[in-house]
Formats: sequence, C-alpha cells, structure tokens
Amino acid sequence: GKFINTEGLKNYLLGKIPEKNSFYDLFGDIITNEFTAGIEIDKNKRTTKEKRLYFQPFLRFNENIRFFAEFNEKLQNEFLTVGGEAKAVKVFKSDKAPETFLEEVKEKIKEKILKTKLFKIVLLTPTNYPPEINVAKRIAQLTGKIITFSGWYNIYKENKKLGGFPTRLFKLIPEGSVFYYRLEDESMLDEIFNSYWLKPRFYIHELPYFDKNNPIGFGLTIISAVSLEGKDE
Repeated sequence: GKFINTEGLKNYLLGKIPEKNSFYDLFGDIITNEFTAGIEIDKNKRTTKEKRLYFQPFLRFNENIRFFAEFNEKLQNEFLTVGGEAKAVKVFKSDKAPETFLEEVKEKIKEKILKTKLFKIVLLTPTNYPPEINVAKRIAQLTGKIITFSGWYNIYKENKKLGGFPTRLFKLIPEGSVFYYRLEDESMLDEIFNSYWLKPRFYIHELPYFDKNNPIGFGLTIISAVSLEGKDE
C-alpha cells in the first residue's frame, strides 16, 4: 500500500536509502473513500422504492494525481471520461515518456553494478515465475504474498464473438518483490538492461496472459544497484 516518488526511486535504484518523505500511503495521499447517497430504483415502474435509501463508498483519486497514457491515435478532445461513473479528466500532452525521468540514473546504476557485480531486479507489476538469466546467477529473492489471478477468455471467428470461458487460476508473484543477482559476464550488462529496464518481459511464457509476442503488462521490472553492508556504494 506504499508508493514512492521519482526522487526517492532514483535514490533506491542507486542503492541508497530514500528519505521518509519520499513515500506515500495509498489511502489518504493518493485515494480517499467518499460516501455517496443513492436510492434503489424500481425498473418496472420507473420509480424509486420506499425506504431504500443507501450510502455507498466510492474510491476517489486526489486532485493532484496524474497518469501517463500512450494513445494509438491523436486525441481530438481536451477532456476524456474514465471509470464506471464517467468522471472527466483533462489531458495534457507530454514531450517526455515516463521512462525518460529515470534515464539520468541508468548509467550510474551500471557503474555501481560493475563495481560490486551485484544487482537487483524489482517487480513493478506481478509475474508468474522469474526467468533464468544466462549471464547472471540468482542468489536471493524477497517476494510478497502470492496473488491468485484469473480472467475471461473470449472466442472470436471472423470478428464475431462465439462465446467465452474463464481462464484457469494463476498464482502470481506480487509487485514490489525483489530478486538479487550476481553478474557473471560484464559484457552482457547492457543486454540485461535492454531486456529488463522498464520492459514487461520478466516472466515465463504461459498462455494466455504471459505471451512473449504480445505482452500485456505483467512482469514489468526495473534494475537497481546493491549497496554492500558497511560500504557506501
């Protein structure tokens, strides 16, 4: 339930301890509970039902929350509607992609890894299994409570939906889990970064969700340096 800001994340990736003010609580800092009044409707009579007034909690994002989103087409409107209540959000164009905010620390992280021969891969989204990295040895891991996940698989033929069925249950490693590695081939460090620096590739191929040809967001990771105990790295 904790989140970290950009500066705190940069310090963490460099093997430093972030300041306390770098962290935010999910409830309070990012979202709040808001109770909204409603009344049940008689659909047959198109009237309200007596003594059926109720209050229902809704999750609201705080006003200072923003999201990065990538669109396939140019937006024509300044506002979009999102969520089940069709809340309006204002769209701002950014010249920078989200990953560019961390580009300045990437080379420094690589330098630290080459000194210690150690690095961490941090899960930003859940995954099924950690893949083997041929040029690095996994030496430890810290994982959270397993997530049980399932979904719905639709069947189409010639753009016509024929039906669907639930997928099997997947047991997923949660976001925030950390995997420690020892680098065994320095020349392959750039390739490791190309594969696992803000890329959804940290998983074992397993249909329908863990498809290497069409990743949908599972197994998104970032790479961090490791500080040796008693030594400021």
